[in-house]
Amino acid sequence: METGVAKVTFRAGDAVFTRETFVSYPDRVVVVRVSSDKPGRVSVRATLKSPYQDAVKFEHGRLALDGTWKGPIPIKECVDCAGRGKGFGLRRG
Repeated sequence: METGVAKVTFRAGDAVFTRETFVSYPDRVVVVRVSSDKPGRVSVRATLKSPYQDAVKFEHGRLALDGTWKGPIPIKECVDCAGRGKGFGLRRG
């Protein structure tokens, strides 16, 4: 990885939009920036959902989800366990 940023550019009508995404596990953050070459064309509606969600907050221009994994994951929900694990989270490949 050269920058650690995933970038997508696309055209919609006469405007070019860019979406840049960065994830930092140590900082526990996902950052998404959406921009356009035409002023006033960006409108975003964001929601966060998780089965382990405790609270969703919007303050100081930031949308934040607080929550804690309540493991173990039941085997029927563990789509990648293939009968090998007990559903206690991610398995090593």
